[in-house]
Amino acid sequence: MATTTKDVQKEIDSLKSDLRSLRDDIASVSKTGGRAANDGLQAARDALRDEADKLAERLRETAESVQEEGRELAGQAREQVSQNPVTSVVTAFGVGALVGWIVSRR
Repeated sequence: MATTTKDVQKEIDSLKSDLRSLRDDIASVSKTGGRAANDGLQAARDALRDEADKLAERLRETAESVQEEGRELAGQAREQVSQNPVTSVVTAFGVGALVGWIVSRR
């Protein structure tokens, strides 16, 4: 199950949004006070802890997905190089020469 770069970016954006929401929730909880708020505060802490656990799991799943995609791409690159070794060497040389030329101009 290959994950596209767009899917990974969407997942990362979703995680960022959830973390912003979590930060806002923590800020609002920290502003509350009083004895009645303590019960609500504990419930909010529990809910925040649960949400943080869910976010951590989603982040682990996204990282695993990205790693798997990277492995697949590396395998494809190895296969391409083994099928076309001369083309690969010439291409690598050309890219290296171009990068060297660009760097030397600075």
